[in-house]
Amino acid sequence: PENSSEEAQPSKFQIGPNPNLGAGDLRFTLAEETEVTVRAYDVEGRQVASLLDGARLLPGIHKLGLDTRKWRPGLYFFSFTAGRERKTQKLVIVQ
Repeated sequence: PENSSEEAQPSKFQIGPNPNLGAGDLRFTLAEETEVTVRAYDVEGRQVASLLDGARLLPGIHKLGLDTRKWRPGLYFFSFTAGRERKTQKLVIVQ
């Protein structure tokens, strides 16, 4: 089957649009059922949001809405953990 090669790949994690004007989304693909945590941090390392906290999710494509209208303009880091995988993405908030 075509999906078998996709399932063997590591998780994908994307944030868009970047730069962000107030609304966007996070998209990620899971190869297997696993616990997922997504958190956002400002440039000083303070956690500003916890979008998922150990949620057990099924394999496939997932999308989370992101509302940054109340966030200050600047650079933010999103930490994505899926099982043993960890990834970080930068996001710039502009007004």
